[in-house]
Amino acid sequence: MTASVTVYNIPTLAQQYTNQVALNVPANASTQAFTIPTISGLSTTYFIRLQLRNSSSQVVSNNLYWYSTSPDTLGNKSNWYSTAVSNYANLTGLNTLASNSSVTAAASRTIASGQETVTITLTNTSATNIAFFTRAEVTAGNNGLEVLPVTYTENYISLFPGELITITAKYATADLGGQSPYLRVRGYNVPQFLIMVP
Repeated sequence: MTASVTVYNIPTLAQQYTNQVALNVPANASTQAFTIPTISGLSTTYFIRLQLRNSSSQVVSNNLYWYSTSPDTLGNKSNWYSTAVSNYANLTGLNTLASNSSVTAAASRTIASGQETVTITLTNTSATNIAFFTRAEVTAGNNGLEVLPVTYTENYISLFPGELITITAKYATADLGGQSPYLRVRGYNVPQFLIMVP
């Protein structure tokens, strides 16, 4: 396996630190890959991206975290279920992410035995902007309610410039309530848009 970490400033996505290590990891085990050092020049709010690739360079784990140089400060009052926070981390830098209307979506559907599977491909065609915390929803009708219950292989994803992802959604045809399925896409900095699912 290959583990990598990259730290990005917000909103520029300028890389402030990167590291990559090769690992031999047995099944059902864990190992420490690296420690992120103290980094100078970070924006107040910043991203940490961790990826794990297999021997074929395929991404098997992709995680994005948002942190602050001003972390949470815990207070003195606590009990068995909570600890008071006296100061919260400054994550307001997320509000400076540029609006990204360069996300595209494609969808296809298969139907078998009263169950439907929708394959969704989201692509961030922007050359500079992240599509942050983006959600895909299969809806009953144009901008209708989300079809429920539904399972997604993943969701609330973040796509860096030029990246794409394929998501699968599964639900019962009856839960469309006689409506045609649509796909609604929206994110923290991605304006909502809809497409029909053929």
